[in-house]
Amino acid sequence: MNILILDDDKTVCDVFKARLEREGFVCMTATSTDEAWAKARVLKFDALIVDLDLSEGKQGDQFAAEYKKRHPWTKVFIVSGSEGYVPVPGIEVEKTFLKPVDFEALIPLLNATPRIRPKELSADSVRLDDRDTMLIIELINRVVEHTNIVATSQALITESLEQMVEAMTRNEEKSDFIYAMLKKVDESGILKIYEAVSKFLKEAASKVFWALVVLLGLWLVRNPLLSFLNELLKK
Repeated sequence: MNILILDDDKTVCDVFKARLEREGFVCMTATSTDEAWAKARVLKFDALIVDLDLSEGKQGDQFAAEYKKRHPWTKVFIVSGSEGYVPVPGIEVEKTFLKPVDFEALIPLLNATPRIRPKELSADSVRLDDRDTMLIIELINRVVEHTNIVATSQALITESLEQMVEAMTRNEEKSDFIYAMLKKVDESGILKIYEAVSKFLKEAASKVFWALVVLLGLWLVRNPLLSFLNELLKK
């Protein structure tokens, strides 16, 4: 039996897929109605398990209703986060399950669901029970998904390079501005005045330093010096 699981949460899809495939069902998953329709172009499903509220602003039962118009034999199971669900007009729902879904109640209903009769399939329809074929389709979808990721990464890299070029351009403009300012400062003679003042301060500091050295020396030898002067005066 082929089953399509539609839920905007990939983790939920994976849980459903793993649990139902343990029971022998062949499952495909979709996290958006666009992805669900893409898979519906090549597959015909015996049953749909759809989440009522999708993050894309759409209702899962709307997809199920449209799908049943084209394939009225397909059974629909709704998963809802709240009670009181009323099916949209034109759709027959086998059962509505509240989250978290009770698989022990769901699996017997799926086992009781009849498979699609060959005469109900049009000439251009594909009937797939072959797990290898299903795997190939899943791999193709993954390749498409990874291609989109690569394209997104390339776009991000391009954007980063453009931002880098803009930053380098701004830095170059700042460098030109700083160079122009330094040139004006040099032409104004301020640097020469600064050099002269700096030289004077260095020389003054040197003289003050040696004066302090002399004073410190005199202070250290003050006692012997005073004694010598006293002796000299006595004579």
